Amino acid sequence: MVKADVFMKQLIFIFAGLVGVLSSCSKEYVDKYHLIAGDTVNVSGYTNIQSFKITEFSPDTALLATISHDSIIVYWPSYKTLPDSIRPEIILPAKATIAPVSGKAIAFQSGEVYTVTSEAGIQQQYKLYIDLRQPKPSFSLVAGSQLWTGPENVLNGDWFLADTARTSITFVAVSDKKEYQALLLNMNSTSIHYALLSNVPAGTYDVKVTNGIYTIYNSESNARNAIEVVNEPYPWLYKLGSPFLLKPGGTFTVKGTYLSGTIGASIITNLDTFEELPVKVVRVISDDQVELQLPADIAPGTYPGLALYTTTDGINGPTGFSELVIQVTP
Repeated sequence: MVKADVFMKQLIFIFAGLVGVLSSCSKEYVDKYHLIAGDTVNVSGYTNIQSFKITEFSPDTALLATISHDSIIVYWPSYKTLPDSIRPEIILPAKATIAPVSGKAIAFQSGEVYTVTSEAGIQQQYKLYIDLRQPKPSFSLVAGSQLWTGPENVLNGDWFLADTARTSITFVAVSDKKEYQALLLNMNSTSIHYALLSNVPAGTYDVKVTNGIYTIYNSESNARNAIEVVNEPYPWLYKLGSPFLLKPGGTFTVKGTYLSGTIGASIITNLDTFEELPVKVVRVISDDQVELQLPADIAPGTYPGLALYTTTDGINGPTGFSELVIQVTP
């Protein structure tokens, strides 16, 4: 009996030792963010952008951006007008998040910064860039060309990015290198329509054009610093802002040059007969702008022209005239 008792005690001791050994195998694993008892959890650290798609490119075509290191690069063709904002569709790894979120409207041209956060809490920033696929434009002016202040001029060339917001024409005086900006009227891929205002003095100039990502000069090398400007004090009106959509009694501002002597104005009711309806000159803002007001009782309709009467003799008598359109609604 004694031997049996000893044997039983030995069995109990061995069993207790095994339980202790087995219990010691259940350890605590610590990951970066959580205390996890007796288990291991895999969390993704992926912060890559898998896809960045711009659906605003056209109704039937989406534009895919290129992701390179910490940059989102959009290759945008120069013939397509840049939108003010986009709502990109963004695909990420599982359980990753992004700010601003996919589908949220952002300003397209301001270099938005995106932040991707992985499931593990790792963050990566990406900046949005626009790479305009623009061929280098060119233009030519013949040496000794004469240009006048006032009337509409045309600069002919090739591969212009047809966006007046990204274009400027600068006349650089040969005498003192002072720069004068031309007033852009309209443009397309092969021509820019512009006017020289009254502040450009007579003299000899070089011509500089900024268009998209390029700054270019006259392709006729012998015409550099050889363009003549003639300043003549004639009033001119331009069609900028046309058509004006107004109600009776509404005010609007017209642009031109040598307008400081404006003493009267009329809208044209019929271009064939040149019938006129007087409008009020509210104020002369500058030599290039005048504010006008329609009569309170003017009839709704479309009026095809505007005449300004000034104290300066113009080419067509004491009148600056433009076929700008005024549409009056009830």
